Amino acid sequence: MVTPLTWLLDEKSDEAQLNDLRPAIESIGDKHITISRQEARYGTVERTLSLHASPTFAYGSIEFVKAVRPDFYPGKWCDWTELRCDRYFAKLGELLLSDDYVLLPAFEVIRRLDGILKDWGSVFLRPCRADKPFSGFVASRDTPNDLERRFEKMAAHDLVVVARVKPIEAEYRMVAVRGKGVVATSQYMQEGEFYSQSKVPAEALRIAEAVIQILGDDFPDPMYIVDIAKSQGAYRLLEINGFSYAVLYACDLEATVRAAHEEALREWRDAQN
Repeated sequence: MVTPLTWLLDEKSDEAQLNDLRPAIESIGDKHITISRQEARYGTVERTLSLHASPTFAYGSIEFVKAVRPDFYPGKWCDWTELRCDRYFAKLGELLLSDDYVLLPAFEVIRRLDGILKDWGSVFLRPCRADKPFSGFVASRDTPNDLERRFEKMAAHDLVVVARVKPIEAEYRMVAVRGKGVVATSQYMQEGEFYSQSKVPAEALRIAEAVIQILGDDFPDPMYIVDIAKSQGAYRLLEINGFSYAVLYACDLEATVRAAHEEALREWRDAQN
């Protein structure tokens, strides 16, 4: 008998522009309930408190996933530690788009920005944290950078990636299964504009597979997201994201949900033994 997985879906999925996984979930025989962040955190007798005794998995916005309480299992796939840039950049340097990066604490970026821009002209800044307290942006001497406002959710010691600006022609999203490979793909950007199609170039897929091979079986999340950028004709790793909060664009949703079902049940069974 196939054990159904219960998916916890964010009631604010539309606001987060997340994919509607319900048809794919139903097509493979899994269950789903749509709940609030408060219910994800505290639970209700009627719908969620009993779910700690069955395999349960969350998909929603970053804030929803943060709220999911620990007695759900597998619960969520977004290891906030291993998804930090300072953790995986060190393993994947030769494949990175930002392969000339340096890491600085947020308040040091503010203090030293004028000198950095004098030396580099312009720089790309992004948080190391996977929950993205600010969106990556280009800082230059010709435009107001307003770092205090952009960094208002950052602690003084939170690390920031500082790298030279690289032109990006296209961006691609790959759904990865730990130690195995890519199960679904989508392009989502072309020349700075949103562009969605499931087909991706073979070389973009090859780079994603190389990333998965290097991270290997030791990566804590069974599934995660690999984003690849095309820059000056070459394909490079843009970033890694958590599966539980990822927009899937034109990825094959049934293949993605089926892979998540299999990996979640494997984790569940292993935890019972």
